[in-house]
Amino acid sequence: MLYSKISLKEPFTFPLILVIVLPIIWILLYFFGTIGKDTGKPQIKYLHDVMIQIITNQL
Repeated sequence: MLYSKISLKEPFTFPLILVIVLPIIWILLYFFGTIGKDTGKPQIKYLHDVMIQIITNQL
């Protein structure tokens, strides 16, 4: 696509910006997701313990 735009002498700044910016956004989302997962682990453990307690008390 970039080669076609250059050959046709059309502006190619937008595709070039997307090629650079989208991987950066993906990497940032990956690291924020990892941080969020690590932050939520204690709450997940607490909810799991509550669920197990409810199940064992009702049976």
